[in-house]
Amino acid sequence: FIEEEVTKDEVEIKDYDEHIPAPQPKNMTELEANFEKLEEELLSINSSSKQLIKNHVQLLEMKAVLEKVHLLLDETLSTECEVVQEQYVIAL
Repeated sequence: FIEEEVTKDEVEIKDYDEHIPAPQPKNMTELEANFEKLEEELLSINSSSKQLIKNHVQLLEMKAVLEKVHLLLDETLSTECEVVQEQYVIAL
């Protein structure tokens, strides 16, 4: 999974020419546990990010609808005011 994410995000991983010693076996368990925890956190972050993007799109759609309704209501109110004014002038 981590390799897929690194490749997808085009993260550059440098190759080392020098030898890097392997961790001691007693440290491997701790490193593996940390790695699994980080992987779980990354999965959670990705899921949250997707949900936030989805929510953002929905909010933008709602905003557009509300703006359209606002314009329609303003036009209706303006038209009704004109009709009332005309009726008032005719009544005089």
